[in-house]
Amino acid sequence: MPRLLAPPAVFLGVLLGLGACAHAQRTSETASSTKALAEPPAPASEPAQAKEALAEPPPPASEPAPSPEPAPAEVLPPPAEEGAEEPSSKSEPAKAVEPGPPSPGPVGALELRLVKTFPGAVAPKSVVLSPDGRFAAVMNLEGMEAWLIDARSLEIVRRIDFAPFKEAATGFDYAKKKPIPSYAQKPVEATFSNDSRFLWMSLHNAASVVVYDLEEKASPPPNAPSYRAVIRDGSGASHLWRLPRIATGKTPKVVEVTPDSRYVVVGNWHSGSVTVIDAARLSPVATIQSGASPEFIPRGLAVSPDSATLYVANMGGGTISTIDLRSLKKVREDAITPNPRHLQLTRDGRILFISENVGGQVLKYDLVERRVLSRSAVGSMARTIALSPDERVLYAVSNEDGKVVALRADDLSRLAEVPFVAPMGLAVSPDDRQLWVTSYTGDGFVSVFDLVTDGGGPGPQAAAPALPGS
Repeated sequence: MPRLLAPPAVFLGVLLGLGACAHAQRTSETASSTKALAEPPAPASEPAQAKEALAEPPPPASEPAPSPEPAPAEVLPPPAEEGAEEPSSKSEPAKAVEPGPPSPGPVGALELRLVKTFPGAVAPKSVVLSPDGRFAAVMNLEGMEAWLIDARSLEIVRRIDFAPFKEAATGFDYAKKKPIPSYAQKPVEATFSNDSRFLWMSLHNAASVVVYDLEEKASPPPNAPSYRAVIRDGSGASHLWRLPRIATGKTPKVVEVTPDSRYVVVGNWHSGSVTVIDAARLSPVATIQSGASPEFIPRGLAVSPDSATLYVANMGGGTISTIDLRSLKKVREDAITPNPRHLQLTRDGRILFISENVGGQVLKYDLVERRVLSRSAVGSMARTIALSPDERVLYAVSNEDGKVVALRADDLSRLAEVPFVAPMGLAVSPDDRQLWVTSYTGDGFVSVFDLVTDGGGPGPQAAAPALPGS
């Protein structure tokens, strides 16, 4: 989906006009950094009360991993997701969407070539690529940190570590379906601003999202809601930073920026709602119940190219809701598949790809004709899906069967498949050269694949400009 290239001026005004500058923040907090850094991040063997339990058993240690490193002897279980499977629906007349220009012809062949694996991740839940293709951001949920990786040099250039300032909070045991003691600052999903400068991250147990300025020029006012983090660069140097905190519903997960940069939308798992945030003023403007019942569990989000419509996958209710972002109201709800998890929308706003979690399928749905055009089995617990920038390939992961699958987007026929330990997060680079996948285990990792289509291969890539302080 196209993204705008200018950051909101008011956003910078809120952060820069009212907040302290980056240099002042670093200087004033340097004295306390030694004490703050003395407390190590939560290790993978952190006591059970700080872990959300896995609903499905981990894959066996003997399962092959797409990594030069040997498979670990024990796989530590991170939190899982689940939802009821009974569909429910409401129906209103469909709104016509004009079809866009045709995509290139279907891909004849595709190969996924492993390039590099980053070990040491603790339950990496998701990965996203910046619109300019410079960086990948990985959310290490149980590690309580986010990695910023140079997508060209394939080096971790920055770690945003919340663990030294962890605060007690209520988590959730997804296997036993009950609240448990945990910590607030567990990053779960993320998205970049359209100009690639700001990284929005949802915090699983904090009922909030935070915003990180990659240039570290904007910081919140002293009394504004925020979370502190230790920023560690690739050389080992570190400093403290404060990230603006914006309130959401309970258990925020997927977060998306609208193409016009006006709103940030967040799906709130345990509140059954969507929070709409004014991206410039960093303040919520609406909370909208996503399904017919609060128990419908919103998960996947997709915004139309004109920024007027939000589609929500209600994982627990078996419906897809349509929200009008002009009136900030839900306008329809359709029963399409029992357990929808993730969504991808084509550039013309007409075709919605849906992962059916429990059913282990991917669906291609026409929003104008209101019908499923095709579906394909990809394996049990179909989680994240990603559409290639040229819209010719749809990638999917089967978390339970342990594999990454590539499908032709036109008919969902299979192109390629590779084994992968507990795949969860998935992202394609904007230049269509790389596929990033996270292994969602307590001793997880992130792997990068080169995408080679029709006998060709990725070309040379220049190194990204260095980040400030890196």
